[in-house]
Amino acid sequence: MNKESLKVSLLTETFPPEINGVSFTLARLAGELSNLGTEVQVLRPTRQTPGNDQSEWTEIDLPSSPIPNYPELRFGLPCGRLLKKVWRRDRPDIVYFATEGPAGYSGLKTCRSLGIPSVSGFHTNFDLYLKHYRISILKPIVDRYLKWFHNRTSATFAPTPWMISELREKGYNNVKMLSRGVDRDLFSPRKRSLQLRKSWGVKQKEEPGNRLIPSSNQTCRLSALTVDAQLSNDETLTLREKMKVTEEAYCWKCHQNTNPAGLPFEMFDHFGRWRTKELGKPVDTTRAITNSGVRGLDAEVPDAVAMLHRLADSPRVRQVFVRHAFRYFMGRNETLRDASTLRRADQAYVKSGSSMKSLIISLLTSDSFLYRKIQKSME
Repeated sequence: MNKESLKVSLLTETFPPEINGVSFTLARLAGELSNLGTEVQVLRPTRQTPGNDQSEWTEIDLPSSPIPNYPELRFGLPCGRLLKKVWRRDRPDIVYFATEGPAGYSGLKTCRSLGIPSVSGFHTNFDLYLKHYRISILKPIVDRYLKWFHNRTSATFAPTPWMISELREKGYNNVKMLSRGVDRDLFSPRKRSLQLRKSWGVKQKEEPGNRLIPSSNQTCRLSALTVDAQLSNDETLTLREKMKVTEEAYCWKCHQNTNPAGLPFEMFDHFGRWRTKELGKPVDTTRAITNSGVRGLDAEVPDAVAMLHRLADSPRVRQVFVRHAFRYFMGRNETLRDASTLRRADQAYVKSGSSMKSLIISLLTSDSFLYRKIQKSME
């Protein structure tokens, strides 16, 4: 079978115009397969907003319902009859399951009944989101279901060696690598800006080469398709050992602000589980609070818990938290006229023993909230 005749069905719970990492990844996958001459069919929940009608692939609506607490996103409902009708009319050579919800379950059963090969992609650790819905008690059941689902396909694709190792350790079979790429049009040398290069400290005729360029706003941006500072794929090295490359001069301008605050969280693995060892080696969780601008706050810390306690004990950090709560509930930044509201909210938070409820009540009963102005929409 040549690649021009290949038909691929991609079943997913999320797809553009929804904005999230999985959505963008799948759109890129569909686009690149189409560019190779593959006939791609995307099956996704019915949209609430229009998408791109000029895409190279075809899209089919699946029955869906809003996700609790995320009404802008929808999950597919059981749809076995619809899938049988679609795939009998236009049989794919293979089906790629990007998500494991009710629609994915229906698709898996349909593939098995029609004898259509299938593979799956592990894009999201859904079992880790259960705590946000206060149903962590279901985690063992979800873990077993996800493993059962993926092991019913011919192969499961994961993006990194670490993820492959984690899935294999959990009992997932035939896990393969499907790494992420870089958008060569977005990160093209044709978009080079002399003014931006100057702000990075790169000379006009100097080739930045394959490296990370620290910008004036202290974020690292890619200037080429690969980077010298790319973390090693050596599976015998811990993350802290791999991160040594970020201490090079051209990376450290940015990472001096992120590494000290981030590395203490190595006491947790990528699934959020507490650990004392990584690859059989003791985990180094030491680092420091740096460049806070608050007198007495900067200091070395033994781990993330100690760092969080130190931040929580700082009056300045508490006031910043209160100010951000104000901005969230008021829908705007604070002004000088809000000083009294902020002061009372801070006092309520302190007197209640750091009660979020008391903080919210103080904000929502303040003059700043009760007498806020409603801006008229522009016609």
